[in-house]
Order: sequence, then C-alpha cells, then structure tokens
Amino acid sequence: FYDVTPARLRIAALIRQLWTSSFHKVAFRNIATDEEAFVTFANGLLNETNRLVADAIEKLPQIRDHQVRTGILSVNPTTEPELAALRDEYQNADQARREELDQRFDDLDRHLGLDLRLCTETLGLVELLTTDETVSGAFILPQLRSRLAAMLLSVMRSFTGRRSLNIKIHNPQKYGFDPRDILTRVGRVATQFAKRFSQLEGGKGASSQFALALADSGYFDPHLLTKTAQTLRKINTLDPKDIDALDTLAKNANDAYQTLQSEAGLEEIAPDNYVDPLTCALMTNPVKLPSGYICDSATIKQHLLNERSDPFTRQALEETHLIPLPQLGQEIQAWIQEQRENRRQQRLDLAPTQESS
Repeated sequence: FYDVTPARLRIAALIRQLWTSSFHKVAFRNIATDEEAFVTFANGLLNETNRLVADAIEKLPQIRDHQVRTGILSVNPTTEPELAALRDEYQNADQARREELDQRFDDLDRHLGLDLRLCTETLGLVELLTTDETVSGAFILPQLRSRLAAMLLSVMRSFTGRRSLNIKIHNPQKYGFDPRDILTRVGRVATQFAKRFSQLEGGKGASSQFALALADSGYFDPHLLTKTAQTLRKINTLDPKDIDALDTLAKNANDAYQTLQSEAGLEEIAPDNYVDPLTCALMTNPVKLPSGYICDSATIKQHLLNERSDPFTRQALEETHLIPLPQLGQEIQAWIQEQRENRRQQRLDLAPTQESS
C-alpha cells in the first residue's frame, strides 16, 4: 500500500489541477452522467476516505502512547493514571523491550504521515468535486447515499467529543495532522449536500433523503451533527450560514431518526415479499433479478459495486438486468403508512384521557 501512496498523492494533485480548467471540468461533468462509471469511482473514493480515517484514528493513540512513554508528551498522573503508567513501564523495561517499542513507533511514525496526507487529499477531492452541481447530483444517487452518510458521520465521530481526546499528539504538524481542517471539510461537504437535497425537494428539508440516509446510518447519533456544528462554531472555520445549515440538517436528521424509530420492527411483521432477503429491511424500491429473487434497488446496486454476480445464484449479473417493480413498491409504502397510522392510534388509545374540568 505504502509503495503506491505517493502515486495516489500525485493523482489527487493532478485532479485538483485539472479541476481549475473549464475544459477539463466539462469532462468531469460528462463522467458524472455515466452512472455506472461514476458510482464505481465515487464508491471507491468514499471507501478510501473511510479507510484512511479509520487507519489514522487507530495509529494516532499509539503515537501518543509512545510519546508519553519517552517523555515527549507530558500527562497528569492524577487525571490520566493509565497513560502515566506507560512512562513508568518504559523506564523499568529492559533494553530489548525498549528497542521493540521504539521500532514499533518508528514504523507507525513513518506511515502515519502518508496516511494523513492521503486522507486530507482524498477528503479534499470529495469536497472539491461536490462543489459542482452536476457532480454533486451524481454523488446523491441512491446507491451512494449510505456510503456518503457513513463517511461523513464516521469522520465527525472521530474528531468531536470524547473520541477527539484520544488523538491529541505532540507536534501534529510533523504528520500533517490538522483535525480542525478535516472537520471543517466534512462540515462543508455535509452542508453542500444538505443544500443540494433541499433544492431538489423544493425545500422540504424534513423529508430530505440525505437526512434520512444520515439517520439510517449505523454511525448516527442524535447529538453528533449538533455537536459538530457547535465545534465548528467554536473554532470559527466555517461560514456562519453553513453552520446554520448544519444545524438545520441536524434537526432534519433527528426528525428522520424518530420516524425510523417509529417504524422499528415493522420488517418482523411484514409480508415476506416486502422484506429485502439480503438486508432483512423493508424495501422501498424493489427490483426483480433474472433468477427471480426480489431485492431493494439500492441493496443490489451496492452489491454490484463489489461483485458482478447474482448474490443468490452467483450467475453473472449487470445493473441493466434488473427489472423495476413499481407496483410492489407502492404496495409496500401503503402498508407502511397503514402501520404508522395503527401505531399512532395505539399510542393515542394508551395515553391518559384528560377529564374536562
């Protein structure tokens, strides 16, 4: 991996340079209209960003630990006894153990700088490409929404709140580590997409598919987006209007989360043909495979990004082979709406009645 990292950095720099040319920007827009090609590219870009952030978050505490061991980074033994114990352990260790720890640190030290540089460049590419209306429109295709939401929320979780305390190191500039810059970039990308979805949906933020994708992510926390907005407001690195848009997005995502919570468990009582056999979730846009199996469109398209085969039969499968089933989709949505109303009525029936005074 580290042998190709310099090449990836040069490619990122080249893309950034080409983006400044109006001629080449048109070419990027043309690529974005090729759904299959663009989804493959964007999926790889988002996955790479997620992987690089995860790797950096794993390595940074280890760098910090060795800085504490060797006295480069000071800690308070009263408030941080576990870290202080690392210093005592290192001082009392024999020569062989010290050399082992030093060698492990040297390896991490050498690789972390490349990880963080590539992480910043890759995230920068996402930020750059999503400033364009055509390209950002391609990023919000149904098969990319969950990946985009997961990437944004994962980075936010890593760089706000308690988790951020574990990634403070001595001389972060040496590694090109700037958590303020990374969080600002993520905040800017999130607000760009929030605005884009709002425009597409006539300003109906509460029903935004982007907010729903965030709420449905395994990384979602009802307080995370608000905490991110508060942090960005505190460090003053994002336009106040963008932070306000992030606050609005947080509210819309929380509303969507409440809606999802109200539907929790519906898949367990739903007819079998309403449930995606791969994810065991209710389908929203069912499609039929040549093998006869029925899946949600987003689920099977996500599968095809990694493997061009039917997940049930292993036969070759292309996106063009999928047959939309709009009537089934409408039937599922009508059933969900009916269940929502039933649950709402049950809550009303259980609520204590107020006697008129």
